[in-house]
Amino acid sequence: MRSGRIVTKIKEESIVPPKLKAFIINTLRRASYRWKNRGEAKKRYKVKVGEFKTGRAKYGYSCAKCKLVFKSGEVQMDHLYAVVDPIKGFVGFDEYILRMFCDEENFICLCSGCHDEKTAVEREYRKKFKDLEDDDLELELEYLSFIDSYKEKA
Repeated sequence: MRSGRIVTKIKEESIVPPKLKAFIINTLRRASYRWKNRGEAKKRYKVKVGEFKTGRAKYGYSCAKCKLVFKSGEVQMDHLYAVVDPIKGFVGFDEYILRMFCDEENFICLCSGCHDEKTAVEREYRKKFKDLEDDDLELELEYLSFIDSYKEKA
């Protein structure tokens, strides 16, 4: 998704009313659950954990961070790079859609605990970047390093 370059913040005012923007984002997010690349990515984390009494295989999903195996309902497919970039914020629907409906390499499988932890850290970075007046190269590199730590585990 990134080519290693540091991206400067872009602040644009949206002409889309907030309620309409929220509706569109929610609709796109629900549609993304059926995105083929998301399903293909989830298959990468599928592991056999045993057999049912009938002899049929029983599967679970490995968390990319903690490496424990969970049932399908206990894991979440997460975007490696946040859909709304913490550095730039919401730029526009074109970028939002491209980041939401991405290649399967940009999806990772996380258990609920690891997903909550990653989301909380991303939220903290988002707050830090929002409060900045100028670009902070050190903070951007720190954030990209955080994301790369998940990429290595996937």
